Parts: sequence; structure tokens; C-alpha cells
Amino acid sequence: MKVFKIEEDINNIKSLKQKVYNSDIINLFKAGKKLKPIFNPLNEKYITETKKYKILDFYHSHANLTLSEKAMTILGKCLELHGEIFPVEISNLPKGNNIVYLLNILTTINPYDTKESEWDEFSNGKKYWPKKIVFKKNKVTESIFIIPSGDKEYGYYPDFFCTDGLLPPEEEFYHIYQNSGLKGLRFKEIELT
Repeated sequence: MKVFKIEEDINNIKSLKQKVYNSDIINLFKAGKKLKPIFNPLNEKYITETKKYKILDFYHSHANLTLSEKAMTILGKCLELHGEIFPVEISNLPKGNNIVYLLNILTTINPYDTKESEWDEFSNGKKYWPKKIVFKKNKVTESIFIIPSGDKEYGYYPDFFCTDGLLPPEEEFYHIYQNSGLKGLRFKEIELT
């Protein structure tokens, strides 16, 4: 089995932001907490920071992942098992291509190899941010997940991870993406012990 950190490819992605900044929603996305009680897609308005029109597969936003209609059609079934997906409107794109899907990952595990991982620390010695991530293979029990950043008050590591080899290829995010022709993501392999 392999584990990958999923990163955005800045050459094939645009930024998406809330018209009205809502820190409560952003913090819940980053913490892997349910949004359904407070998030109403009809009330949320988003804009792309680049107005030049181009249909892309993914957007950069506060969500763990923001998918186009095409990406949602291909990856949605796999992603629904790991969190909440909210359709939202991008107000400065033409109708018909202005709906995107915000993914809020709720699958959180702590697969760190505490001896091999390296951390930034506060002056009091409390770990708060991983500098070098190393996972224990036997602790990776989910095919898509987010991880704690270290200090519980600090929150969660805002990136998310996927596996190659935990599930059959036709069910695994990594393989579905690789075989889809979608653009906008990169996969950085994480060391396993």
C-alpha cells in the first residue's frame, strides 16, 4: 500500500472565495467537523478571483477539495463515503458552468509514526505542525482522510490524503482520478514505516 498527500496543481486550478467571509464555516472545513447544521448552500455565494472564463476540474478554496460538475460526476460516489458535499454557485461565471461542489472531509485518523515524524514546536515544547510526515502503515485504515496537526487547540492539518492499495482500484480515489483525465491535483507520496 502507498499513501499520498493530495496537493493542488496551481497551473490547472483557480481560486474560489466567499463573497462574505465566514470564519466559522472555514474553521469547520479545516477541522473535519460537520457543516450541515450551519451551512446553507443557497445562502453561500462564491466568486473566482480570476474572471477570465475557463472551465476547470478543481478550484482552490477553504474546502478540502472543490470540484467542478465533471469532477463531481467522476469522483462523487467515492468522495461521498468520506464526508459532506455541498453544491454552491459561483456568481461571476456564466450560468450552466457556475456550480461547484465543496467537499468537507469528515474521516480523520492519526496514523503518525511519532518516532520518525518531525514537528515544529511552540516555545513551551508543544508540537503544533508537522515538518516531516511519516505514517505507520498499519494505522492507515481509511482510503481518504485528514490528520490532526498535533496541538489540539491548533486544529487539523488542512491537507488530505488518499491511499493506493487499501481498496480495489475501481473504488479508490487515487486510481479513479488517475484514469479519469481530470487535471488539477498532484500526489506526493508519504513515507510509511
